[in-house]
Amino acid sequence: GKHFKLLPGWPFGRLSQRSSREGPNSVSDALTVTNLKSVRRVGLSHVLGHKLGATYHIPHGITSCLTLGPVITLKASIAPLEDKEALARVLESLRIASSNDVQDDVRTLGTEIVKLVDDLGLKTSLSAYNVSREDLPKIAARALDLPESENGKLVSQVIELLEGIYD
Repeated sequence: GKHFKLLPGWPFGRLSQRSSREGPNSVSDALTVTNLKSVRRVGLSHVLGHKLGATYHIPHGITSCLTLGPVITLKASIAPLEDKEALARVLESLRIASSNDVQDDVRTLGTEIVKLVDDLGLKTSLSAYNVSREDLPKIAARALDLPESENGKLVSQVIELLEGIYD
């Protein structure tokens, strides 16, 4: 929890040099402390990152900033219970009290990640990288490895997620 709160003040030009006993010596340290490395199947964010990065030349770290929080929030609705429980347990590392509702806790985690990205000054949008709004259905279908003509519920949910990070 401490690293998650300290990360916004960390000097990102010197990530490999520890200048404070309280600061992480790398972003990886901070993420390990918050248990994000141990969460399985947060893969949609990663896949979206590859689709967006390859097509629109968006750096992978930026695509993570764009998509991770919203994807985790989406997982509150679509993920298997085991994955939701793993995501909800991250709140304990952040010293955020559980609501005793796993879906609410996962949504809270997604919100906290969005806040962290904003606090780090890394908030951006798809439109800032010249992604065409008309391409969102194609991006969603490709990320889900479905034909572009597919228009199921999950495709619609991913399009909605992409709309949420468009502007």
